[in-house]
Amino acid sequence: GAERMMLTLAGGLDPARYQSTILYLFGENHHHGRTPDGVRVVAAGDPDTPPGAYSTFFRAGLRHARDADIVIGGQEGLPYAIALLAARARRKPGVAWVHTNWDERFVSPGASRVTRVACSAARYLHAIVACSRVRVIHNGLDIDAIRARAAAEAPEDVRPLLASPCVVSVGRLSREKDFPTLVRAHRAALDLGVPHRLLIVGDGDQRPAIEAAVREAGVEGTVTLAGWRDNPFPIVARSSCYAMSSIFEGFPLSPIEALILGTPVVATDCVAGPSEILDAGRYGRLAPPRDPRALGEAIAATLRDPDTPASRAQRRARGEEFGLPRFLHAWDELLTSLRRAGFRAEAEALALEALQPWKAI
Repeated sequence: GAERMMLTLAGGLDPARYQSTILYLFGENHHHGRTPDGVRVVAAGDPDTPPGAYSTFFRAGLRHARDADIVIGGQEGLPYAIALLAARARRKPGVAWVHTNWDERFVSPGASRVTRVACSAARYLHAIVACSRVRVIHNGLDIDAIRARAAAEAPEDVRPLLASPCVVSVGRLSREKDFPTLVRAHRAALDLGVPHRLLIVGDGDQRPAIEAAVREAGVEGTVTLAGWRDNPFPIVARSSCYAMSSIFEGFPLSPIEALILGTPVVATDCVAGPSEILDAGRYGRLAPPRDPRALGEAIAATLRDPDTPASRAQRRARGEEFGLPRFLHAWDELLTSLRRAGFRAEAEALALEALQPWKAI
């Protein structure tokens, strides 16, 4: 998601005013095939470069920060550190684009601005970063492109599954997505007398754990792991319900995509983003993380509700609130303000603000 949003930002800014360069630390990237026209992509290393090659990454950051007006650290961890250290060394404004509640203390205080993708997540920063430097900019999506891709036929192998009530979830099969809880929630919803199937789209290292959960729950006949699909939108658009079972998120894109397509949404009320996206349950049911029973009840209630044209229109309208224009306008305002302020003003403000957290100790 973070890389996808960086590409969206780089390709969406006005090319008459911005020239965007994306520096990948580890060579070839799976998003390269979707790099927008006019965006320059460079690599600090190659796929064989060890993660500990800090000097290689820092030299690349310094080299490319020299000609930049603003440096953005687009992902937590090493990319933050390289981007913000290079920005400070070159005396350029640096922005930490924070997507999760990862511990930012060793880099965020060195940023001219810190952007968070969710209001609830931004509150975690206020103990270590002055409020004046924190901006919340929700992720934005290309609504027309999503709906156009959803108009394609669903893959032939899953069409029979979508002909009856079917709950769909799309995502990397990783620990934080907690698909085993979704499998158990599916079992709970079946036990409540609501027949349906569960279709999980994605690949990852947690597939064996998910398969084990399927066997333990005794739902081998109603759960399908469909693997990775280049275009999951026809599946989501034709599903009865979209479900997200994550333990934590930054600002998840998949529930927004489901709303854009008018599909009912059930999500865990994890940090951060789902409650903001669904407006505290107004546009979809929320359940506590790691609670299969509660998530199963939410799924069952959603499948029992009649899905009317009016309710689909409401969800589609909610999804449109997270479109690209608002996202790009907010980033344009932020970047313009940094260019006008210049490094010296930002550095002086930073020196004062950096004292604030220590005053409370």
